[in-house]
Amino acid sequence: MGWRRERGLILVLLLLLLPTPLPPVEPLPLGQWSSIFSLSHALFSRVANARAGRGDDAGAERARKIAIKLNWGFSFWGWIFSLARDYRKNYWFRTPELVRRSENSFAALSDLNKALDELRRITSKPEKAKWVAGNYHRIFGLSKNLIHELLREFAKAGALREMMLALKKELEEGDLLRDCLELGANDLMDFLGIAERLFPFGGDGSQRSSDRRPNDDDDDDEEEEL
Repeated sequence: MGWRRERGLILVLLLLLLPTPLPPVEPLPLGQWSSIFSLSHALFSRVANARAGRGDDAGAERARKIAIKLNWGFSFWGWIFSLARDYRKNYWFRTPELVRRSENSFAALSDLNKALDELRRITSKPEKAKWVAGNYHRIFGLSKNLIHELLREFAKAGALREMMLALKKELEEGDLLRDCLELGANDLMDFLGIAERLFPFGGDGSQRSSDRRPNDDDDDDEEEEL
């Protein structure tokens, strides 16, 4: 099932954190993980510079802090260890409910990727800008849905939820999606495409986010960012 691949990068770190042997997992595609972090670092660095250039010092600082975390240094590995500990504590043992939430996250990611397929085929910068202007609100809605599903999946207090809340704030208040589409649409689309290949939502019982039936926990309140 797709959720097993979610353990990929974190597995290496968990070997150092766990006193007991781990169950077998699928091989780790290290090159693709490296691409994800490199694309994210480059994109957030450009966002930080653009925000600083238009006088948004607070927004630039937030984006710069994220870019620093995504760089391959001491801060990066400290952050990854925090995510690994949180995953091991709260999400390693998959209940049926947690598996279902993971599948909904994968479906939301797939929906966003499919909506961006048309943009991927456009090579002209003016045409790309025109497409973004005409489709921004639809892409924004799909992006919000993806963050919503991830917050439902990572529902317990910890590093993973804090990361999702930070992305939610940037998306809703910091105009992150518009910045990414204007400054690095290709990097954003490459990132999302790799993420979907690493985290396929397929498997018996998985559902598209648009097709799943409502559940009692759909209305769970999302935690406020501290």
